[in-house]
Amino acid sequence: MIGADTATICTVDGLCVRVAQSEQEYREIAHLRYAAYVQEQRKIYPEADHQARLLRDSLDASGETIYVAEGNSVLGTVRANWLDCEKTHVRYSTVFQSDQFSDVPRAHVSVCSRLAVVANRRNAVIRRLLFNAIYERGLKRNTRLSFVTCAPSLVRIFRRYGFREYAPPIHDPVAHTLHRMLLVLADLDYLSSIGSPFHAIALKAGLVAGDRVDFGELFCNVPPHARYRDAGHTAVPT
Repeated sequence: MIGADTATICTVDGLCVRVAQSEQEYREIAHLRYAAYVQEQRKIYPEADHQARLLRDSLDASGETIYVAEGNSVLGTVRANWLDCEKTHVRYSTVFQSDQFSDVPRAHVSVCSRLAVVANRRNAVIRRLLFNAIYERGLKRNTRLSFVTCAPSLVRIFRRYGFREYAPPIHDPVAHTLHRMLLVLADLDYLSSIGSPFHAIALKAGLVAGDRVDFGELFCNVPPHARYRDAGHTAVPT
């Protein structure tokens, strides 16, 4: 049974949000990723298992994979990894140019990836549960910065929650154009100003406003990225 050996984050209207722990859970999540990224989007991931129809990689073991389930059906998933894991740092440090944030300990810097939702349930409910859960888990680990790459069609959604572009888009041979975005978890002024759902979570958790002065200038000085590309960098697929 899905969820029998998991850490349940919350249950809302019959939907359970959990952190994957068992092999069965990871397998069901990998099936969903394969359906979304390979079958639907027709992207060619070298690590995809086409015979079993699974999409997973070595970073699953070192991160936290969150999923939303209804009964035994996995409806959506997202993963977080932290840069204090050497595999994660090696894979993502160049993509996100994370050395410019060296004042922040790697253990407090995360990367969100592998966002996927079943085709017939792509509504605000599933998305909100996934985003809120990943933010809450980040707060529990004292995360200050969270990076993500996303397709142009998803930029608006990530902005809604508080992610901002801080560098030009990059081209990936598998996922094509990807936007690099950054969330400053404790920038409560900004989260409040855009009406981010994260703001209420931060206040409930007793988070104290911070980092606005440290990183505010970074976003102010970035030109509109949709106007140009940086083909010199190759991203890791989301």
